[in-house]
Amino acid sequence: MSSIPGPLYRGLLNQVNYLWIITLG
Repeated sequence: MSSIPGPLYRGLLNQVNYLWIITLG
């Protein structure tokens, strides 16, 4: 199950952070 939890999770977190920044302005 834990094949690629590092890069995948990091990518998801990065996208979420970017979205938050855009939402906050």
